[in-house]
Amino acid sequence: MNIKETMIKTGYKDNEAEVIDYIYHHDNATSREIEHTLNLRQPIASIILSKYTDKKWVQETQTKNRGKGRPTKHYTIQEHIIREDIRRAVQHMMSQMKIRHAQLEMILTEISDERTLNV
Repeated sequence: MNIKETMIKTGYKDNEAEVIDYIYHHDNATSREIEHTLNLRQPIASIILSKYTDKKWVQETQTKNRGKGRPTKHYTIQEHIIREDIRRAVQHMMSQMKIRHAQLEMILTEISDERTLNV
């Protein structure tokens, strides 16, 4: 599965797809590594990581650094949850498309019937 392309095709933002793809290919990636490699500002990376941690797409762990300072956050991907969420999203999109398709067919039928078209 090319996770980045799949996410973009199903409506996710490019930078979100890039972050998830990076973690997918670099297990146990740190937030700093993600920011630096993807050229993201810290607040943007933090928002994306928080969003997908909340969705359970990524798992966050922390390790203490020597001395003072904040712990380092590491991220690992939860592929089975991502697959299921994307599958559900695609199924929802397909059902919406079927509804829209039926509506458009009804319009075609109506405009094909000269008696119903009041122009």
